[in-house]
Amino acid sequence: MNIIEKRRLELGYNKKLFAKLVGVSEMTVTRWESGDVENMKSNNIISVANVLQISPLDILSINNQGQEFKKERVTEDINYVYDKLPISVAAGIPLDYESGYKFEKMHIPDDILGKRAGKKEIGIARVNGDSMNKDIPDGSWIIIDRYYNDLSKVKNNDIVLVKDTAGYTIKRIVKLGDRVVLKPNSTDDSFTDIIITKYNVEDFKLIGKVITYIVNL
Repeated sequence: MNIIEKRRLELGYNKKLFAKLVGVSEMTVTRWESGDVENMKSNNIISVANVLQISPLDILSINNQGQEFKKERVTEDINYVYDKLPISVAAGIPLDYESGYKFEKMHIPDDILGKRAGKKEIGIARVNGDSMNKDIPDGSWIIIDRYYNDLSKVKNNDIVLVKDTAGYTIKRIVKLGDRVVLKPNSTDDSFTDIIITKYNVEDFKLIGKVITYIVNL
């Protein structure tokens, strides 16, 4: 049982109703639930994700046996692969798009990225934590444009991915003269501002700006 069938049953949809909500035939639903999503078009991926309240990336992680996988694949309307950034692992891995590091790759429908589709600077990561849960819930997928890796390229209140001495953090950035403040936006008051000054600036590296995110509801 893959995630399409699992979520359909959890939500109480029979196959006929689910097919009607998505706008496809019951036979198509049967094929998807058996794991045959190789030629699933991006508009159907987005429709299924919306109906099932899951991420499109969860659908893209299904192989032809109906189980989840991580290897690359290509569909008719998904033309590009992007770096999957391991922000929850050791901080020693360089996330720069020019670092030469061999990242695992993931596909995203072009419809989601729009004019940014195909940019080499785009990276994908899963949020692990609650410091920004008012904006981006824990477990969501974020799309990061690593072109924005310099303070001059970001604006106040942009959500950014920053490397610090502990690992990686996602915060809103505020530039205040000779200081930079990384601000959480969380339901947990224990998360506090991170202040960057000339005395500790070497401990931080701006990786990029979060341009969009996909919430797993």
